[in-house]
Amino acid sequence: MTPTGVVVCARHAASEHFGFVFLEVGKFDKAEDRLESMMDKWMFTLKNMSRLLERPVELQERIFRKVFEAARIAAFTREELDEYTNDMMTENDRKNAIDYARKLGREEGMAEGEKRGIERGIQSVAERMLESGMAPDTIAALTGLSQLQVNEIQESQEGHY
Repeated sequence: MTPTGVVVCARHAASEHFGFVFLEVGKFDKAEDRLESMMDKWMFTLKNMSRLLERPVELQERIFRKVFEAARIAAFTREELDEYTNDMMTENDRKNAIDYARKLGREEGMAEGEKRGIERGIQSVAERMLESGMAPDTIAALTGLSQLQVNEIQESQEGHY
């Protein structure tokens, strides 16, 4: 028996880096209020899982929540398991649809933001070109703006002075 009360039945080294430890779960006799180490908690869980109606307060680590949830599912009837599986598939489908919509929304938002940034940059350059005295038709040719757009920029500048 180890200092933690775990009964080791046998040890076998399969190689230098890998081995087996055989434990006698049935001989583990610590009460749930005396569990100290993770080994104690695992031994207690393995020995008592079939009689526990709910997870003891001493087993609040996330791994034990998962173990007890798996045990709850394992006890389902065929009908309950089918219903649970369908519910999980529906939930996964819903989550995937939301994730996909978010991804598309981000991509569309990024594309729209990039387009607006380019448009604002071109407008800013056109404004500086006008301020430097460059001819509107030259500005239109260099920036790709229409003559009408350049004229509107020029009119808005004249309104600010």
